[in-house]
Amino acid sequence: MIFDRRLSPDESSTVLAELQALRAVDRFHARALLQARDEIEQWHIEVDYAAETWFAANGLGETDEFRGGTRRFRGEALTYPTTVSDSLPSAVVPAFPERLSWWGGHSHGYRPIMIERIGKRSMLLTFEHGTDASMRCTMVVDRETGIVTRVMHFDSPYVMLLDIEPGKSVERRVPQSFPEPEVVYPDY
Repeated sequence: MIFDRRLSPDESSTVLAELQALRAVDRFHARALLQARDEIEQWHIEVDYAAETWFAANGLGETDEFRGGTRRFRGEALTYPTTVSDSLPSAVVPAFPERLSWWGGHSHGYRPIMIERIGKRSMLLTFEHGTDASMRCTMVVDRETGIVTRVMHFDSPYVMLLDIEPGKSVERRVPQSFPEPEVVYPDY
């Protein structure tokens, strides 16, 4: 990876593959915080890449999952997703960064323009819109696990993964409660 300078379009085209190569965790559980305007929503997520399965439950006990080739929302099978990373809820997006349309390939989309080391174990990826340099989005990646821990885009909820537990397979656990939302200071 090239750090701390603006990436050319050719250099940008390799960032997704480099990010995927960092992934050192095959499965994990995490708490996802979604912030949109003045609302904060909490989710428990479980991901198993090898089994092509994910599960998510929110604070209301609503579930959303993909297993056995089928997506289920609140227990009802949906017909349109065909792969593990099609049609993801916002809480699960950090687990499948390849589904974001930020990797270049067309002039009106986003592309990675900079990668910076932040803190002890993280890196910040900045993406810029192809036709408007003022439109940017970011993601933070844990360099030790390869897991995306934060996704920020101006027209989507801010998503943050906390309390990541590597090595845990999908158990379909619906938490009875979540911790009270508090100010979360970054520990990069």
